[in-house]
Amino acid sequence: KIFKEYDADGDGHISAKELKTALTEMEIIPTDALIQEIMNHYDEDGNGKLDLDEFDALVSDLKKFGEADAEEVLGMFNAIDTDQSGYIDEEELRQAMAAKFDTDEQTIKAMVKVADKDGDGKISVSEFLAMIMSLNDTDDPKTVFDQFDADNDGKVSVTELKALMMALNVNPRDSFIKELMKQYDRDGNNQLEFKEFEKMIQDFKHMEETDPEELLKMFNDADTDKSGFLDNDEEFQKIAAAMTGEKLSGEVLDAIIAEADVDGN
Repeated sequence: KIFKEYDADGDGHISAKELKTALTEMEIIPTDALIQEIMNHYDEDGNGKLDLDEFDALVSDLKKFGEADAEEVLGMFNAIDTDQSGYIDEEELRQAMAAKFDTDEQTIKAMVKVADKDGDGKISVSEFLAMIMSLNDTDDPKTVFDQFDADNDGKVSVTELKALMMALNVNPRDSFIKELMKQYDRDGNNQLEFKEFEKMIQDFKHMEETDPEELLKMFNDADTDKSGFLDNDEEFQKIAAAMTGEKLSGEVLDAIIAEADVDGN
């Protein structure tokens, strides 16, 4: 019924012009770039139009987009899906990630597993979208945790954590992962349970304008007793020296601590 409504000339296909009308009525801005990304992904026979099955697949996916930017998500997906099969396979993901990050075979396999919820060994646009949407929902760390706990063992492993960092567009260097584990793996089992993971996600929300690896290294170096807190004068002076390059007076240091210690503990 929806297809017939938008197939204005009744030729059994949705043209680019008809697609613009359909998107407008769905309250989606039909930019030329979006139309092109849709055709690249859904026009499987490459005839420049969408038949019923192709249009149904588009509508089904659009219902899942919510507030996500369809043009941005499809553009990212299509850039990785180099053979335009409509799916991202392991080799395509490997090539895309290797061009940007220090990665390894285990992490690539983990990233496929994280996204591939139906277990067919490849990532569909709806699975790709679900992963992207989970990252946008950092106010609910459990959503992110469940997405990246690929083996559902109730923990995020080092490999799964590396996959998360790549999804966040952060280079998962071994040195960085080591600093993360040093700070958040409080029981020392080389995995993050939910409470540990939740603390990491909450902290990451405040690191958007900084280099998280550099920041964590400074903190961990100053946290000499490995308590996860800076809680004595020696540690306060160490972090101050790392940040300012000089030793601060007690009065200045007390003022900085009062400002930073927002929960007053």
